Amino acid sequence: MGPSGSGKSSLLNILGGLDVAYTGKLSILGQDLHDLEEDDLLVFRREHIGMIFQDFNLIQTLSVRDNLRLPLLFAGKKNDKNEKIDYFLKLVDMFDKKDENCSYLSGGEKQRVAIARAFMNDPEILLADEPTGALDSKNSIKVMELLKYFNEKMNTTVVLVTHDEQMASYGSRKIFLNDGRFE
Repeated sequence: MGPSGSGKSSLLNILGGLDVAYTGKLSILGQDLHDLEEDDLLVFRREHIGMIFQDFNLIQTLSVRDNLRLPLLFAGKKNDKNEKIDYFLKLVDMFDKKDENCSYLSGGEKQRVAIARAFMNDPEILLADEPTGALDSKNSIKVMELLKYFNEKMNTTVVLVTHDEQMASYGSRKIFLNDGRFE
């Protein structure tokens, strides 16, 4: 948690290996990310880290199912993985919209698809940047309950950035960031 401009999203981008312009050492799951070449960093991220972005980062021209298929294809898992896709779509209550184009979904629906997509490669760590920022309270609670479920049942570490105290209350630990420093 922290005020706008405090470095919360930048920290997530560093943890996810998206931003490599930092000083110091960052070790995740025993791997120093600064030592990795770009291709190795991509493989590390694909194998260990899931990401949920503020703006969903769904490909609007693709169906819900095809958006979930993309991480599997990028990971070289070319076999038809419809069972896994269907499993996650059912978990996030989006199975009935599996063939819909993402451009027709509401914000809450897009966020649930983004959550399902983030879990397609079974990440050990999930980085979530304001996953409820654009949602109403009902959908925010749904999203947080899903993240709590994944944390507890799938043993996934969730690192969540939020401005919302109620959403932060779902966490087991709160860290405050101000001007790029932990308080």
